[in-house]
Amino acid sequence: MSYYEIYTRNKISNDDYKEIIIHRDRFSLIAFLFPPLWLILNKNIFLIPIYIFLGYLTYLFFEVSYFLVSIFFINLFVALQTSHLREWILGFRNYSLQMVVKADNQMSAYHIYNQYYFDQNNIKEHNKANIVSDRPNNEDTPIFNIF
Repeated sequence: MSYYEIYTRNKISNDDYKEIIIHRDRFSLIAFLFPPLWLILNKNIFLIPIYIFLGYLTYLFFEVSYFLVSIFFINLFVALQTSHLREWILGFRNYSLQMVVKADNQMSAYHIYNQYYFDQNNIKEHNKANIVSDRPNNEDTPIFNIF
């Protein structure tokens, strides 16, 4: 079973339609081997100059052998931080991390999220329907009188 991150966009209208993005949380081999390709595939093109700048800085300050080791660690850092980078980028697009689900595949993760969302709405509607006022004629008198 894998972990899936479910992102939803904040509601703009009053309908129940939500835009949902589901990503599998895992170690990205593409991000480890060639981070600029991973950044392009995930529409994070503006982070490529930062990656190139970090590589250039390590080339200036270290010898060639240390440069290769530092590029390895930069690639490892990018690969381990892919889920945080994705959450950060989706935050700019008005998506928020709704929940993390352990599921067999993406479709079952969606069904788990949908069932959770459906249950939460039913609980809210059930609580609204069962609110009974203890106040006579809905006056603004305190419910608990201590004295």
